Amino acid sequence: IEICRHGIVTDYYLEKNQKKFFFDIIDAASKFGRKVFIKQKRSNSFRLPPAYTKLFNQLAMMPNVELVDPDISAYRLINNAAGVISMPFTSTAHIAEYLGKPSVFYDFTSRISDSEPTGLGVPMIQSPKELNEWISRLPN
Repeated sequence: IEICRHGIVTDYYLEKNQKKFFFDIIDAASKFGRKVFIKQKRSNSFRLPPAYTKLFNQLAMMPNVELVDPDISAYRLINNAAGVISMPFTSTAHIAEYLGKPSVFYDFTSRISDSEPTGLGVPMIQSPKELNEWISRLPN
């Protein structure tokens, strides 16, 4: 039985899923010479689980990744981005749409329906192939 909270399966944000989410995006972006900017929501590293801290340390070492200070405004970062890929159903996707930037949710698990009302019209992509296609269409 899957228990849902706010339209998301409760195990959706486990470290292994976050890792796959980030690495799929980084892999696809590198194929097109794109840089990936990752903004953590909080800077309170003493409160983060060790696995999460380890993941972000690993991401920081990758050549096409830049971790952005959590105190930087999401609006400012997104306004300077070519496009935004968000985990369902985070607000960054909606901020991007508001700013007129290409925006998608990426659900590699295919567990979330594209017609989920919480998406508020933001498209959902569900495979590395779709991710590659979407990134390939971003403006320079």
